[in-house]
Amino acid sequence: MSLARATGKKAWTAIAVIWLLVCGGLGWATDAAIQLERFEARAEQAREDEAAIKLALARLERSVAVVLERENSRPYEHFRPYYNLAHPLHAGDLTELRQPVKLASPLRTLPEAPSWLLLHFQASELQGWSSPQLEAGDAAAPAAGVFPAADRERLSTAENWLASLKENYSPSALQHLLEESLSFYAAINRYGDMTQAPPADDGRGLQRDSSQFVRRGERLLEMTRQMGETCEPETVALDNLQAGESLRGVDPADDCVPLLRTPMIPVWLDITRDGRLQLALVRSMSVQTSQFCTLQGVLLDWERMHTHLENMIAERLPGARLVPLRPGATLTPAILGTMMQNIPAWLEIPPRPAPPVVLSSGLRTGLTIAWLTTFAALVGITYGTLKFVSLTERRMQFVAAVTHELRTPLTSFQLYSDLLRDMPEENADLRRQYADALQQESRRLARLVENVLAYARVQDRQAALNVSDMSPSQVLELAATCGKPIAAKHNKSLVLENRCPPDVRLRTDAEFVLQILLNLIENACKYSAGAADRRVWITASADSDRTVRFEVEDAGEGVRPRDRKLIFRPFRRSDAAAGTTGGIGLGLALSRHWAQTLGGSLTLQRSSRNGAALSCFALRIPIHR
Repeated sequence: MSLARATGKKAWTAIAVIWLLVCGGLGWATDAAIQLERFEARAEQAREDEAAIKLALARLERSVAVVLERENSRPYEHFRPYYNLAHPLHAGDLTELRQPVKLASPLRTLPEAPSWLLLHFQASELQGWSSPQLEAGDAAAPAAGVFPAADRERLSTAENWLASLKENYSPSALQHLLEESLSFYAAINRYGDMTQAPPADDGRGLQRDSSQFVRRGERLLEMTRQMGETCEPETVALDNLQAGESLRGVDPADDCVPLLRTPMIPVWLDITRDGRLQLALVRSMSVQTSQFCTLQGVLLDWERMHTHLENMIAERLPGARLVPLRPGATLTPAILGTMMQNIPAWLEIPPRPAPPVVLSSGLRTGLTIAWLTTFAALVGITYGTLKFVSLTERRMQFVAAVTHELRTPLTSFQLYSDLLRDMPEENADLRRQYADALQQESRRLARLVENVLAYARVQDRQAALNVSDMSPSQVLELAATCGKPIAAKHNKSLVLENRCPPDVRLRTDAEFVLQILLNLIENACKYSAGAADRRVWITASADSDRTVRFEVEDAGEGVRPRDRKLIFRPFRRSDAAAGTTGGIGLGLALSRHWAQTLGGSLTLQRSSRNGAALSCFALRIPIHR
């Protein structure tokens, strides 16, 4: 590997490393900035989701609270189809009647009730199940679970739902569920309201032992019982609650006795046995003088209820779904963060797709400026490095070429001068031959120096033109006169062809044109030395673009296609000519520069005389207008 090629390889390696490090570092910084924007976008989305969840939960709570408050405030006596009036008065004189008076419960018809309110009920160990919406003597109806789920809403009646309650739960079993629910909610409320998350272990600990739930529920039931605001006559209270006999061992009196009750507690029921849960709001009512308690409640159709509630928040939280939260469930942060307070359910929210990363205008502008500045700097560094490497290569090529070309004439000078010094004076012919050789080598050396000086002038400043008016035929004659000695030296003959009209004139620098043609003639003679046809053609023709084209052709092998552009570079020669002919590779570079200075061009094209070989150089000079 030459020194110039090794230098170029090292330069490219250094440039690649610089590009990799700088672009890699800036790319990492850009990615970090984008990741930060993505993090901020997700944080903003999380804040929006949290706000939407809070608003949605608040709307759900308000909607459910209306129903829950209404049901919780219903008088206990309304849960019988017909109840005894506590203090009946005579319509005339408003005196208290001694005989009992029964009134129909307002719950028999509820026109304002939502569609998902199925049934009000009352249950006790003594009297079993009843509903204020049904007569005591109503015929037995099948349980609602016998109907297909798709038709249940349309076919089921209050009788069917009450039959389902009777079939699946006894009053004591419902009491156990109430106590269990109380224990579960109390465990949550120990950590504040239901939206605050207790530790995960506590959620699992609620599943350990059902007997603990019962004992804890009994204690909580005692703690949550509330004294009635008013007393009821013992007889009326026991009859309305179906609570049996008084614990005092005597007939119930008309004395006022306090009533104990719990608030309405949500309880999950599975009365259809198909996995579709129903929600019941249940409370415990008891007379202080009775050993039995009575359960009162309202049965809600969860399927219709949660559909109604989900539709309320569908615009704010599309796809959100209310999921039942049963006692003993594991409380995860996701559940506790979206749990409702009025009913045991939580919002299951489908994950939202990650928000698109939209870079802020400031960051986008900053990154754009950073990349453009970095790219411009890298391009500048690359350009400067390559120019420096190119200059170094050209300097090395110049030194190598000049050194090589100087060695031959200097050696010849040394040799012939020694021979002339030692040669006898009487051998005049041999002395003349040596003198001619010295003269030839001096001309070669002069031409080499002149080319180097001409190239130096080209690099330093624009050449000054000495413009004159002349015809193409005059150019051909001048080139033939000066080129014949060169052709004769290589045993070649020049053939001139003028195809230009007589009126075509050129206004150009004749010296530059002649120098270009002589360089082309000399190259044609040197590089076609082995050709059988010893002719070199110089042709002048007028082109349609108002230029005169001077073509110099030979019958040699021509330039290889891969060297077509290479030969016009300074100090560059084709691989085939490098080892067979002399020169430092400046002739064609100088000739193209001079042609461009004259406003024309110098190109290599395929020869029509030489089998389309690349052996025809065309010089184009503008026609004088």
